[in-house]
Amino acid sequence: MFRRTTIPAPFAASLKEFGALTTAPLEDGRWFAVGAAEVAVIGVDGVALRTPWTDLESATWDGESRELTLSRVDGAPPTVLRLATDDVFRLMTAVRERVNGSIVHVE
Repeated sequence: MFRRTTIPAPFAASLKEFGALTTAPLEDGRWFAVGAAEVAVIGVDGVALRTPWTDLESATWDGESRELTLSRVDGAPPTVLRLATDDVFRLMTAVRERVNGSIVHVE
């Protein structure tokens, strides 16, 4: 039912260094990674965006457009990421658990 996505070599080292718990390819060729303490967008040159869980207020998934929207607690514009896959159950479960955990921890 679910197939494992093979991570291309240029990204593998950066994702391993980041300590990614789960990942998903983005439409623009980069990768979205969920880590224990933060989320990241990984490009061929390494980490392009890094956000601690405590900086996130919410995350929403739009299955039709395959967009993940990350809203920040400081009111900054949300980060919208378009995923290249519909196989997001594990990824979204990890995101939901960590956003909820950071909200409880901060409060």
